Amino acid sequence: SNLRSQQLDASFSFTAAANTTNNTASMTITGGGSLFQIGQDVSAAGQVGIGIEAVNTARLGGVSGKLFELGSGGGKSLLDVGPSVPGSDLVNIIEEAVNRVSTLRGRLGAIQKNVIETNVSSLGVALENISEARSQIVDTDFAVETANMTKAQILNQAGISVLSIANQNPQQVLSLLG
Repeated sequence: SNLRSQQLDASFSFTAAANTTNNTASMTITGGGSLFQIGQDVSAAGQVGIGIEAVNTARLGGVSGKLFELGSGGGKSLLDVGPSVPGSDLVNIIEEAVNRVSTLRGRLGAIQKNVIETNVSSLGVALENISEARSQIVDTDFAVETANMTKAQILNQAGISVLSIANQNPQQVLSLLG
């Protein structure tokens, strides 16, 4: 999904892992940061937060000026931006903006790799373990039920044999009398 405002441009993409259902993920963006719910308990121990500074044109830049000033109608011109060297403020503003965005991208990438991807991997292993345990339980139940069915069949056949023998004895007595 995409979210756009004057203060924030963000794009999020969530992809479900193979063979998973009912996944729950929570992300809250509040006051220039994100709080990710990565644990099973809703507590500070199950959350990781990261401060995200504003990256709009009014904030990007530095002491030389802000990025929005380079736009049409801004305080700086692309042709006359430096008192001593034309273009010096332009280069400084752009370098400061690029450095700020690069630093933020590095922080977000580190959180993604070291926290979120590690947590996703851990949850994948837990899912495999739970699936294996469920499979063993189902297999165990199947074995118990198969044994119970075999026992019932043997008892049924034994009962039929006993009835057959019991019915033969009166017929033999009648044949002797007759």
